[in-house]
Amino acid sequence: MSVSDPLPETASVDGASDDAVHVDQAAKALGVSRRTIERMIDRGQLHRDTRHDSRVATVTKRSLVSALEISRHDNTTRQSHPVSDTQPDVTAALGAIERLTDALADERRQLTAASADRHRAEREREEARIEAARLQARLEAERVAAEQRVAAADADRDELRAQLAAIAGAGPIRALRLRRELRMRTVA
Repeated sequence: MSVSDPLPETASVDGASDDAVHVDQAAKALGVSRRTIERMIDRGQLHRDTRHDSRVATVTKRSLVSALEISRHDNTTRQSHPVSDTQPDVTAALGAIERLTDALADERRQLTAASADRHRAEREREEARIEAARLQARLEAERVAAEQRVAAADADRDELRAQLAAIAGAGPIRALRLRRELRMRTVA
């Protein structure tokens, strides 16, 4: 029988009626609130004393004593089954939680390392792409510069051929002057 079970209707042993106990005193004796006493009356766990003035809330002494005995019985039952009986289960659960936590931490470290490796590879790939683009631009600039030098050399060659043709067709004094000019240009 627990505190939540309703009490059976009992008559006095000697036939006399029960004494009345005020609801506040019953609440104090059971260690509950006045509202809880009212709920216990509604559930049939305590019996209201109807012999007295209806303005004063009272319960029968017999029902209060029965409720106290039930409450005491429930408390001793709880104390006879200490929490330490379940201690090995808690220890095993804590061990399992610790193992799972360690496994999770290992997985997290592996994922972090893989993520760092992936980011490093992406960064190196980007750096290689930038370096390749820089080298491509430098190569293109060198090609353009070489084409310009070749074009300039072709123009100089054509001019020299024209001057040599002029020297060959000119007189000896004119040829000497043209040769001096050519030497001055090639030195400069």
